[in-house]
Amino acid sequence: MVQSAQRFINIKITMAYRTISYEATCVMAGVPHKGIVIAVMVQMYKIKHGLELREQECDMTMQVNKWPHPARRVSSEMTTYPIEIYTDGSKENGKVGAGVVINWKKQLAAQCKYKLQNCCSNKQAEEIAVLKAIEKT
Repeated sequence: MVQSAQRFINIKITMAYRTISYEATCVMAGVPHKGIVIAVMVQMYKIKHGLELREQECDMTMQVNKWPHPARRVSSEMTTYPIEIYTDGSKENGKVGAGVVINWKKQLAAQCKYKLQNCCSNKQAEEIAVLKAIEKT
């Protein structure tokens, strides 16, 4: 019953057809699958109350003011790639568009703009930009 109710809510959030599966609605809505959430809660209960015999690794909580700033994180290796792909999709004032820029060894290799139908959402425009980038490479 919980899954059925969550599926209904996810369909309303994503504006998907009613024939879509529960798992697909979870992915589209960005909501974790209730079975996974319940399994994690059961596991945490067992660890907390000493019912689990094997050792579990758990993250220690840290106060927010102790978190390291992302800019100060040091990466030991920096990977560079010869191809760089930039995508963008946007909707403004009822107009929808997508764009792709592909650089090969720091030189412009391709640049594309796409005008989309006004009924497309911003998310759809972003996805079309990624799809067109994949098609170009």
